[in-house]
Amino acid sequence: MLFRAYDDGVAYRFFTAFDDEITIEWEYADLNFTQDHYAFVPYVESREQDEYASSFESLYSYIKISEFDEERFAYTPLLVELNETKKAAVLEADLEDYPGRFLRINEETRCGFVSDYARFPLEEDQGGHNDLQAFVTKRADYIARTGGNRKYPWCAIVVSTHDKQLINNDMVYKLASPSRIDDISWIEPGQLAWDWWNDWNISRVDFRAGINTNTYKYYIDFASDNGIEYILLDEGWAQGTNLMKTIPEIDLEEIISYATERNVGVLLWAGRLPLDWNMEEVFAHYAAMGIKGFKIDFMDRDDQRVVNFYYRAARIAAEHRLLVNFHGSYKPTGLQRTYPNAITFERAWTL
Repeated sequence: MLFRAYDDGVAYRFFTAFDDEITIEWEYADLNFTQDHYAFVPYVESREQDEYASSFESLYSYIKISEFDEERFAYTPLLVELNETKKAAVLEADLEDYPGRFLRINEETRCGFVSDYARFPLEEDQGGHNDLQAFVTKRADYIARTGGNRKYPWCAIVVSTHDKQLINNDMVYKLASPSRIDDISWIEPGQLAWDWWNDWNISRVDFRAGINTNTYKYYIDFASDNGIEYILLDEGWAQGTNLMKTIPEIDLEEIISYATERNVGVLLWAGRLPLDWNMEEVFAHYAAMGIKGFKIDFMDRDDQRVVNFYYRAARIAAEHRLLVNFHGSYKPTGLQRTYPNAITFERAWTL
């Protein structure tokens, strides 16, 4: 095992040194406290199709550890209130080629937690919102298959003496793997004008508002006039699950040209499943057209397969100098350090 100690917390991780691929059946962790403290618990709001499918945006329950529902589990960060000012946050970092950690009540001590993981998905069904989601219908009896010579994700405990320290804590970032992008000069975060926010409902215009070229030109003008760096074409610009075809109402080349003249970048929305089918082709095609990045939606899981999707999407996007905004995502675990083009992690409930 490897350990690190900082002024604001501690962390540990396992490592193995086998030549061949290995199967990880389970990882055990007991995180126990000396008292029955109060905790801020984000229970997983499981989906009917799969209990480990989640939008990772639950409200936090303020309960004693002993009151933790033994039938449920929570994602991290989970915050424990040690006294009036001191708190301990349980989190993880450098989550690569491995599933995310959940926490259940330690039924023996009732003063702590044990680890839980989504097992590796063996079978998925396409469905859900506009057939853009994938629901696991069969899971393996192991959590990961991975290279035998590697380090595993960090488990960390951040300790604060005042709440403001939690806001400024960079434990996840400093535990993550360093940047794998040599030249980051092209990565320019910024504000964004977003069509979905107001349902394309712009008024006092001489055209019919909607998912069409004129509406996006209006957004571009608004962004340009107000110093907003980007606009986003959210869901609807592509023909169903075919990301290589735009709907007839969209002239993407005209939109990009219009935006470029006004110093506004254009981002496109994509569902995870159709993007996963031909990611290389999609990224290469739209990067060549002048698109600046993608908002990727409907991950809604953090098993090993989906975690690997995040890293692959960030890596291939970086190869084409594309920004990535993950939506419906699990909590940040340091990918933004390893691939700085991963600029945003959003949660959103999906049906």
